[in-house]
Amino acid sequence: MPAYSNTGPFVNNTTPGISATFLNNIENFLDSINSSAYDTHVSSDGSGNVTIASVKFATGIIKAINWGFIASLTNAGQTITHGLGGTPAFVKGQVSAGTGRTDSVLTYVTSLSATTFLISTNSASNFPVWWLAIR
Repeated sequence: MPAYSNTGPFVNNTTPGISATFLNNIENFLDSINSSAYDTHVSSDGSGNVTIASVKFATGIIKAINWGFIASLTNAGQTITHGLGGTPAFVKGQVSAGTGRTDSVLTYVTSLSATTFLISTNSASNFPVWWLAIR
C-alpha cells in the first residue's frame, strides 16, 4: 500500500490551501486501502454482505462453500446436490451432537461430481447429519 505524505498542518484561513494535488493524493491513498472501490470481483449489498469471486490463502483458494442438514441418514445413503459450480475439494459429514453417538457412527462421502455427492453412515439406524462441502 502506498504511503500518504502529509500536506498540513492545516489552520483556518491560512495556507496551504486545498489544491488538486492535495485532493488527488488523498483520493489515490483511499483507493489503495479500499480495493472494493475498483475491484469488479467484489461487491456489497449495503447491508454488510460482501460477494467475492474467491478467497485466496497462502495454501490455496476457496471458490464456494455449502452446507446442509439431513434429518435421517442411514447406510443406504443420500445424494446431495451441492450447488458449488464444480467438484468439491473437501466434503465432510458429521452426526449431530444431539444424538450422543458422534464417536461411534461414521459418515462416508462417495461419488463426488461437479453437481452431487453421495453421503452415508456406517449404521442402518437413522441419524441426523450435518454436511459441509468446499470447492
